[in-house]
Amino acid sequence: MTLEEFRSYADPARRAHSIREVMKITGLGRSFIYEEIKAGRLAARKVGRRTLIFDADLNSWLASLPNTHTADSKFKSNTP
Repeated sequence: MTLEEFRSYADPARRAHSIREVMKITGLGRSFIYEEIKAGRLAARKVGRRTLIFDADLNSWLASLPNTHTADSKFKSNTP
């Protein structure tokens, strides 16, 4: 096996993430992630005792989160 082949096996693009990995990726807490799963907003799969979140599902969920209001929104500050 060449070095290039080894690298492709050792570092494949992730297709699924554990809860801990999702916590690291998003910076969100375990409880919040499980609440989103329970509410049906974030899809998860069980493999034995592990809970996995497919990368595509994580990306869709992140894209579905609401945008924050910008300074030029209707909620402008009253400060000049």
